[in-house]
Amino acid sequence: ADPAEPAIGTITELDPPRVIEYDTDKMGRMRWELRPEGDGCVLTFTNTVELPEEFPAAQTLAGWHIHLDHLVDALAGRPPEWSTWTEDHMAEWERIRDRYKARDG
Repeated sequence: ADPAEPAIGTITELDPPRVIEYDTDKMGRMRWELRPEGDGCVLTFTNTVELPEEFPAAQTLAGWHIHLDHLVDALAGRPPEWSTWTEDHMAEWERIRDRYKARDG
């Protein structure tokens, strides 16, 4: 599958602005849930996906990890420059992936 192609899915739960959950053809089930905390909120993200045996989970964990870091930056007014993502962020993604590998074996 081409990672540049968007995933196609169906919304399975929607409770704005608290929850959106959807099943996709490539990324499995994704659930984004907000709960109030102080003057803001906390995001809980869950991704349930069956990965091919040859595809290490550490890669997916690192991908979501760095993209959620990008979300934090974007909300602070510092969105990533996607056209230079590989040169700007691949080394950090590899460090994150390696930490997951070390943790999970």
